[in-house]
Amino acid sequence: MTELARALQGAQDGWILEDAEWIAAAGGVHELELALKASEDGRVVDVYLRCRKDLRELPASLGRLTALRSLKLSGCFSLTALPDLSTLVSLQELVVGGASNSLTALPDLSALASLRRLELANLPALTALPNRSSPSTLQTLSIDLCSSLTAVPDFSTLTSLQGLCVQRCSWQTMPGLVLLTSLQCLCVINSDLTELPDLSALTSLQELDVSHCALKALPKLPAGVKVRHTLDGFDPYAWGE
Repeated sequence: MTELARALQGAQDGWILEDAEWIAAAGGVHELELALKASEDGRVVDVYLRCRKDLRELPASLGRLTALRSLKLSGCFSLTALPDLSTLVSLQELVVGGASNSLTALPDLSALASLRRLELANLPALTALPNRSSPSTLQTLSIDLCSSLTAVPDFSTLTSLQGLCVQRCSWQTMPGLVLLTSLQCLCVINSDLTELPDLSALTSLQELDVSHCALKALPKLPAGVKVRHTLDGFDPYAWGE
């Protein structure tokens, strides 16, 4: 019996190791055990699922894992939707990467009052983020290679956001940035960005990286911000102020 199996034996989340949908999603019993981490009291706290390439949906019973703190999905090329996540009230980290050509939207995240980090990468069919439904507790948001995500998200609820990283994106402007009063680090890299608003009111801002964008000029910034850019031959590997 593996350490994970011993931790889950007879415990509240022990059912998952015998669940046919979860075993199929992971590609086998051994693969499922590798995807899970459990706490000493027998609760599943971490799922890192490297999906089968033909997996179209995650098990609906995902919502039963109410102690889950981290959910990471990769290689889910056929995934069409995520299930309802509203019961995952302990979830702190959600990562969806290297995934589907069919995933066009995310579920409502507003009930995830513990969510701190949201990372979305290589989701070419994703067209929008949940409008006004991301929790105010979110501290880090990373978006990379989401080529259909053309509408700039509404940042007005993200009052705790400290880090925002956008890469290989088609946004030309990001007007909502002025609302991110807790922002400490802003990265917009290899993107179509042509202008940024006046950021001088973001007094928590410490770092700005706008390397390899179409930006014509830097915006107004608070004093002391470290800047990395490629304007006028600036060395993109050196920081300056």
